[in-house]
Amino acid sequence: MQTATYLETSLRHWADHGLGLWTLRTNDGAFVGRAGLRHVELEGVPELEVAYTFVRSAWGQGFATEITKALVAVWERQCSEPSLVGIVMKGNLSSERVLLKIGFSYERDAVFHDAQCSVFRISRLAL
Repeated sequence: MQTATYLETSLRHWADHGLGLWTLRTNDGAFVGRAGLRHVELEGVPELEVAYTFVRSAWGQGFATEITKALVAVWERQCSEPSLVGIVMKGNLSSERVLLKIGFSYERDAVFHDAQCSVFRISRLAL
């Protein structure tokens, strides 16, 4: 049931916004993760989030940096939101480093999906 709900929500997001999460595969077709841009509510405020997750065997290979750069470029060209957030669960220092390297700045700590996280942001004015 959770899978069906997740798929329904993801497909509705694509239909409503024209963007969402993509499945990421290697050249030989192996699944390595998912990533995309999605609208979320963060502590009662609507935000556009850059999101990614990878299978453990894909960690440390530069995929997160590559996909995040590409998603920032999509946001710059195709989205009207003045900023983009990255929401990182506490303790995920690798994702924090990816966002900082690409130009996001730490904004604050927050709670997202009942978990403690850090919020990073990049604004059009900063580009």
